[in-house]
Amino acid sequence: MNPLNLLNLVKRHGSTLTLTKVATGTYSPSTGSVTNTETSYSVTGYMYHTKGAIMGESYTDALTSTGVKKVFIPSLGLSVAPAEGDNISGLGDKVKVRKVVTYYHQGKAVGYDCEVHE
Repeated sequence: MNPLNLLNLVKRHGSTLTLTKVATGTYSPSTGSVTNTETSYSVTGYMYHTKGAIMGESYTDALTSTGVKKVFIPSLGLSVAPAEGDNISGLGDKVKVRKVVTYYHQGKAVGYDCEVHE
């Protein structure tokens, strides 16, 4: 989808979401576990579905249509960028970022289109 259209959708229908970045912590030999650190950021974004296609294993099932859930987050005023593995929650949903496409204008990031899954 066109980034300008996505920005307009955020202006009209965007909602407050929580972007949670998870940083791998240090290993504790006494407990035998790793303690991760989570940092949450409040962002405005727009959740939407788009159609995609998955290639089949053989010619007979060549294409299967499926829906892909996405979240568009404008970069203006954002202190961090979403990345693969981050969590986004809001609107009763909690999803994990699978892939991020960054849109640029004159060398500056203007938005992040995140493909997500539950």
